[in-house]
Amino acid sequence: MDTHLWGTLDVIRALGPVLAANGGGAIVNVLSALSWFSSPGTGAYAAAKAA
Repeated sequence: MDTHLWGTLDVIRALGPVLAANGGGAIVNVLSALSWFSSPGTGAYAAAKAA
């Protein structure tokens, strides 16, 4: 969760004001297919990526 959730949130919070100051923009979070479907042994990964 530290990398996939909090790391992403920290980057967005840092870059948001920069994007706004430069006329706007977009932040796109590209997820893997395992964030939508969980199989045995990938539950923690799926939860972290979906967060």
